[in-house]
Amino acid sequence: MLVSDALQKVCTECRSLLQRLRREERGAVAILTALAMIMLVGFIGLGVEVGLWYAERRAMQTAADSAAMGGAWVIFENQEDKSGDTLNPQITTAALTDSKTNGFDDATDDITVTINHPPTKGFSKNSSSVEAVIVKQRPTLFASFFLGDDVNVTARSVASLKVLKAPCILALA
Repeated sequence: MLVSDALQKVCTECRSLLQRLRREERGAVAILTALAMIMLVGFIGLGVEVGLWYAERRAMQTAADSAAMGGAWVIFENQEDKSGDTLNPQITTAALTDSKTNGFDDATDDITVTINHPPTKGFSKNSSSVEAVIVKQRPTLFASFFLGDDVNVTARSVASLKVLKAPCILALA
């Protein structure tokens, strides 16, 4: 009986403590502020992370544009050579060099640069077009709560060559 009386007394004291805590309001603002700050910092971190993705994509787009134009320039320089298969290594080398010059080197830092001549989408039948696709795999920080482990940031560009035989004169006032 002595053990059950002691147990009953502890249960009664726990129950009264929980009832007092339920009525207590003095610390509620601090708890709500702490929870709100955690959410605020999380959303700010998520916004910064997505902003970094957009900034990196802008730099990747510049590199993809440069790579596609570098490949099209090789086609322009070799207009007389109509065999596209012999130009493919030169086009790929020139495009990869331009991409590397802009900071995106193939097979380094989870970066993949793909050069297609002719392009795989859009201008697929145009042998005077070059496509550059740059993909960079980025680890996530705050976004891992929503998206998973990694995010692929992608930029694609197509440069198409059209040579006009007519001479052009541009006069500016």
